[in-house]
Amino acid sequence: MGYEVAVAAQGTPLWGFATVSSGSKFPSVPGLFGGYGCPAYPLAKIKGVNVFEQLQDDPSTWTFDFETLMNTQPFPEARYSTHHMGMGFELADEGEVYMICQGSGGGYGDVLDREPQSVLADVAAGYLSPETAREIYSVVYDEGNLAVDAEATTAARDAERAARKARGVPYADFVASWVTEEPPPHLPYYGSWGDDNSVIHATAWTSHGPVRVAGPMSELPQIFLPDPNVLALAGQQARIAELEARLRELEPGDD
Repeated sequence: MGYEVAVAAQGTPLWGFATVSSGSKFPSVPGLFGGYGCPAYPLAKIKGVNVFEQLQDDPSTWTFDFETLMNTQPFPEARYSTHHMGMGFELADEGEVYMICQGSGGGYGDVLDREPQSVLADVAAGYLSPETAREIYSVVYDEGNLAVDAEATTAARDAERAARKARGVPYADFVASWVTEEPPPHLPYYGSWGDDNSVIHATAWTSHGPVRVAGPMSELPQIFLPDPNVLALAGQQARIAELEARLRELEPGDD
C-alpha cells in the first residue's frame, strides 16, 4: 500500500524539515517476473502561507490529497513547488506544508497478461487512472460504462508485444552500448568502480568540480558532497565582489 504524508509546524518560532532521497528519482522496489517497479517518490512544498490561518477562515480549502493540493493550488498567495527528496535541513515558517508520498510494491507479472476486467475494477476503485489502463495495460474500453472491447484489447496487446520486440536488442549489444570504462565526467559524485580491487577509482568533489582519483584506499581523500548552503553562499559572495568591482570602476557622477 502507498501512503501520503503532509507536515507543518505550529506554535514554534524555529522549526525545519529534511528528507532522504531513497526512491526519489528511480524506483526503489523493482517488479517481479516482468512487473514494473513502483513509482518514484516526489517531495512537494507549499511555502509563503500559514495554512493554519487559512483553515480557520475556510476549512474547505484543505484536502488530504497530495495531487489535489498541488493541482488546484487552493491558497492563491502560496508558492507551490516539487522536488526530489534529497533535501537537506531547511527552516520552515509556521504553517508551511511539506508533503511526500510513497509508492506501493513493484508489480508482479507482465501487465499485458492481466485480466482486462481486473484492470477496470482498479480504475473504478480509483487505484489506476484511465491513462494507465490504456497506455500501460493496453486495455481498450468505454470510459462511460467501463465495458471492455475484447477484440480491440487483444489487438492492442499484440501490437505492444510486437513493439517490444522491435525496441529490444540482444543483451550483449545493450551492454556494449551502455557500459563505459568510467562514469560521465559531469557527475558531481560517484563511488568506486572497476574490477581491480587493489586500486580504488572514485570521484572527489573540489571547488572546480568533480575530479577523478585513483589509488589504494589508504591514500584516497575523503569524498563529501558539497553543502548546498555553502555553494549558495559562495555564489552570493562572488556576485557581491563583482558588483563592488563594478562600483569602483564608476566615475563620479556616473549612474
